Amino acid sequence: MYVLRLARFRVLDSWRASERMREIDFCDVFANAPDAMFVLDLSGTIVHANRQASEFLGYEVDGLSGVSASDLLAPEHRDAGFTRLNDLRESRSGAPVKRVFIRRDGSRVPGEVFVSSLLDESGVPQWIVSAIRDASGSATSERMHAETAARMQALGSVASGVAHDFNNILATIAGFAELARAQVDSDSAIARDLDRSLRATQQAGQLVNQILSFGKQAAGSERPFDVEQSIVRIIRLIRTSLAGNVTLHLESDHARAPLYGDESRFQQIIMNLCTNAGRAIGDSGGTVVIHLRSDSECDPPEVVITVADDGPGIPSESREHIFDAFYSTRVGEVGTGLGLSLVKSITESFGGTVVLDDTERGASFTVRLPMFQGSEEEEPVVEIHTGRSGVGTVLVVDDDEAIVEILGRLLRRAGYTVMTTADPFEAVQLASTWRDDIRLILSDFRMPGMDGVSLLRQVRTDGSVAPAVILTAVRPDIEAVDAQSLGIHAIIGKPVDAAVLTQTVAEAIERAPLR
Repeated sequence: MYVLRLARFRVLDSWRASERMREIDFCDVFANAPDAMFVLDLSGTIVHANRQASEFLGYEVDGLSGVSASDLLAPEHRDAGFTRLNDLRESRSGAPVKRVFIRRDGSRVPGEVFVSSLLDESGVPQWIVSAIRDASGSATSERMHAETAARMQALGSVASGVAHDFNNILATIAGFAELARAQVDSDSAIARDLDRSLRATQQAGQLVNQILSFGKQAAGSERPFDVEQSIVRIIRLIRTSLAGNVTLHLESDHARAPLYGDESRFQQIIMNLCTNAGRAIGDSGGTVVIHLRSDSECDPPEVVITVADDGPGIPSESREHIFDAFYSTRVGEVGTGLGLSLVKSITESFGGTVVLDDTERGASFTVRLPMFQGSEEEEPVVEIHTGRSGVGTVLVVDDDEAIVEILGRLLRRAGYTVMTTADPFEAVQLASTWRDDIRLILSDFRMPGMDGVSLLRQVRTDGSVAPAVILTAVRPDIEAVDAQSLGIHAIIGKPVDAAVLTQTVAEAIERAPLR
């Protein structure tokens, strides 16, 4: 133990002036260090190791003495180990590095290595002290993170595909309801029933946007918004997802509480917390309460939202895992285990925190978000002129023939001449043949064989300059410069609102340069 005692005397000598300094037994420090510790001679042979080192490598403590440190390294790291050893003969310490070690049973284990030379009284390196931190936990964590990311991406792709197909179905339902609604008296019972059907399709469309938001396909806009108004807007949709025996309340201090960001992402926090609470309550029935208040004592001030239920609560063994992706307490039931993981991710993207509170009954989650301190802008008011009369020929292309029929009838009702096709390749031919007559191209984005952007690139090559409007069930990733070069005036989400459609088509044609 000469090396360790020498180290103790040298440290004491350097700190002798401090009256508060008491003698430290560095033998005990070495033996009880939390990491694997080694003392090597300048040739790289181990002269002493602590208990953690033996556990890390699977050897008896005495069994490591006399072993060359390079023999414990994985073959691919041995050359780098020799180089590092030579460097330490000339310098005091080296930067930490990651290495893979071979345990006694032949298994491999990663470690992060910290090394330093131990000098004699004349300042000449005599020994090398090495500390190795077990990195197998972090490696496992990194691997699990990568696997989780891959699964999330896969689930996002599935969600995107399901949302696309479901939006097409909604577009068909809403479209035919719009056409039927226009043919009946506004005061009739049929009109009222159709209006309720249209409102239901709008709610379903909002639910699809939640799915797209999980799949990161939805294009959100960041702006200031009022938290209370945002929660009020989403409560109706939340109630439709809860069982009939579950009651939902909002309790608010009604203070000004603006946030800045993507409102749909914020609403997803509330949606997921309330949905989880409702499922926890189950068939027994109960209450979910959203508490909203402003905390002006914080710097910056915070918006505080608590979602509490009077259900059975969360088992103690599950509390530390509830925010993990794919973890669910509902064993055997339908669920992805993504809700709370997504809540945490979105909350952190707003710069906030979410915690599970300690409660005597049920479960309670508190979300704290920094309040927006800038000036709030008024939301733009969009006027929709439903009776606007159209002039010109519109080419409509969508691979769903029902949607083609709906769009064609809506535009004809608005006064346009309409060419329709469910085949994008036929649409290219029509655009080329009737190049001088077509005033606008209305195309679906996702179609088999040729998507809407590819279609527009082809018709531009053939000389068509008619403006375009893209319809989509999934927000396409189109750069602004591409949209401008392709003559895309607007992108409209499905299901299509008839008034928005006719207004957008009219504006696109009016703003197009004269030919």
